[in-house]
Amino acid sequence: MRQIQIELKNCFGIKELNRTLDYSGGKNTQVIYAPNGVMKTSLANVLRFISGQSGEEPKDRLHPENIVTHLVLADGVAMDKSNLFVADAEDVQTYDPNEAMSTLLASKRLKDEYEAICKSLDKEKANFIKKLKAESESRDCESEIMDVFGSPNMSIYDCMELLSQQIGTQSFHQFKFRYNDVFDKKGAVRTFLEQHSANLQSYVSSFHQLLSSSTVFRSEGQWQFGTYQADKMISITSDGAFFGVHHKFTLQDNTTIESVDEFKGKIQSEKERIFSNPSLLEQFNTVASQLDGNADLRKFQIIITAQKELLVEMADYDGFRKKVWYGHMACPNVKPYLDSFCALYAEKKPRLQEIIREAQQEQEAWRKIVELFGQRFHMPFRIDIENRADVILKQETAHLQFYYKDYNGADIKTKKEELWRILSKGEMRALYILQLLFELEARKQEGKECLLVFDDIADSFDYRNKYAIVEYLHDLNAKYGGLFKLLILTHNFDFYRTIFSRLNLRSDQICMAMRQNDGSIDIKNGTYVKDVYSKVIIPNSNKREFFLTWIPFARNLIEYHKGTSDADYIKLTSCLHQKSDTPTITDTEVKQILNQYSQGRNCLWTCTGRSVESLIYEAADDILTRHDVDPICIENKVVLSMAIRHLSEKYMKNQLLAVGVTDAELATDDTQTGAWTQLMKDRCPSDPKMDVIEKVNMMTPELIHVNSFMYEPLIDMSIEHLTALYRECKSL
Repeated sequence: MRQIQIELKNCFGIKELNRTLDYSGGKNTQVIYAPNGVMKTSLANVLRFISGQSGEEPKDRLHPENIVTHLVLADGVAMDKSNLFVADAEDVQTYDPNEAMSTLLASKRLKDEYEAICKSLDKEKANFIKKLKAESESRDCESEIMDVFGSPNMSIYDCMELLSQQIGTQSFHQFKFRYNDVFDKKGAVRTFLEQHSANLQSYVSSFHQLLSSSTVFRSEGQWQFGTYQADKMISITSDGAFFGVHHKFTLQDNTTIESVDEFKGKIQSEKERIFSNPSLLEQFNTVASQLDGNADLRKFQIIITAQKELLVEMADYDGFRKKVWYGHMACPNVKPYLDSFCALYAEKKPRLQEIIREAQQEQEAWRKIVELFGQRFHMPFRIDIENRADVILKQETAHLQFYYKDYNGADIKTKKEELWRILSKGEMRALYILQLLFELEARKQEGKECLLVFDDIADSFDYRNKYAIVEYLHDLNAKYGGLFKLLILTHNFDFYRTIFSRLNLRSDQICMAMRQNDGSIDIKNGTYVKDVYSKVIIPNSNKREFFLTWIPFARNLIEYHKGTSDADYIKLTSCLHQKSDTPTITDTEVKQILNQYSQGRNCLWTCTGRSVESLIYEAADDILTRHDVDPICIENKVVLSMAIRHLSEKYMKNQLLAVGVTDAELATDDTQTGAWTQLMKDRCPSDPKMDVIEKVNMMTPELIHVNSFMYEPLIDMSIEHLTALYRECKSL
């Protein structure tokens, strides 16, 4: 990527924006400073849409009928979403701590493939579970299966695969009752059977004794032909194929069975003989009578009363539970869905295992990221990578463990969701930064060239953590410039200057954005990244606006060096406020003062002998007539602010003197504009221009009292607002 061309129209508040970002010649980073509300978030939202990170298509929200253009070209070709990533710390507002940190800690490529395979498997699994639930009437088939057949190192996928192999082509008896009526979640049935195990064993012993004397039901060593085996034979021969060709079979007592009806009758009579045995019936009633009045076991009582043979099976409760599931899964309505899942799993399993192996190889990179985060960021929590069984394949893979530091510095093991409730906004943003580090590390491994957009990534951070971000951006710029191109968007002027300095950028790598009167966005080459006083004002002091702008700077320096009682400080103050000597102070006098604070270079202004006040009005009037006033230049804003203050103070002085306020009352040691504004409120409360005076008091102080290391108020203030206010003040 050598050039990124951006063309936007009617996109999220941007009426029009055209800019080509130059990344040629080793320039890996471009920075755009934009005051709040100008274009930064709107541009980021457009880029998020193009990258696929957002589904909200660019539009003019106020005028949806407007035609929208959102064209982003990389070297003349439409930007591919895979080559673009937007890092926006505001994502922290929608960040889900339970999902954002994937169980499979791996590169995005691996995670995407892993999740796609699992999605297809889950679809097949869901089809199987749906059929199994209908057959068994169990409320939670999946957890029941894992509880019965699973093991600590087995996933539901592996468990289903094993069950399919065990069932094979065998047929199993299908028990007809609602699963949870016998195998209840509360464990009431199990508890009942354990409490009455002695009576149950007596019943089972008597049943087998009766079974052994039967001419149909038999029990010999490990073999048993009981009621369920008999029912299976009836099912097998009920289609008529066996007896229809005159086959017959002979029981142990030489009784010959020649039809299915004859066999059914024989079985039924044997069941009645066994279960009507007085001794067995008494033992059954001994067990069943204990269920009377127990609401939790009422359904269980109904089942065993209707199917007395079930009570025999329940002597081995867990074994019976397996038989029941085997029967349900072997059912013709269910088995095909189990087989379909297992076929897909057999196809996908090798690749899933390979993904896990690749992820394990990447773990060292993730560990280094966590260590880097811990070293650079100062947070009240600590993060470790620990290993546990993966939820899908149950093989070891990395996951994150959080520890919150209490007031004594002790680590408290904390869940992510609990940590989320504790952290401040800045700390949550830091956690987002960790996610960002993972994302960028994955992209490094993929080796695909990418435009990385950082939207106020350090906002809400304290200075220590802000510089940790700067350090990381420096690494990306210096070490990975061949792979990553950086576009840094910020509304923080200090961050803008810091990035320029710490990343060793050139002047053609920084821009400043301003909104024009027609709503379009103008992006100009950046400035004010170095010492404004020595690099901008002194060298340009031959120009009127810079000469005048120097006055508040020098006044600040005198205040810090000599104090507010110094004669030079007082004279320069008269250049900024309406004092008795204000009309008579000439540019010659002021130049003599400025020369003392010119770093030995002297002021370049050619003196005219005119009053500074008249020069201020002249310069402000010239700005009003220009059609190409740079919306960023601070000298224009300072001059306008000085003129505004003079005009407003003149008006207030005249109005206050007219209502009897004395010159002595007007004298003040406080900020004069503010003090006189309060006097106006007290003595001239109904003055028709009071709203203009209030605007002056609110808008101009920060622009005139220039702070030598922070110029953001000057940059952010709209030149249109100042020119409009100056016109209002001229009308006073």
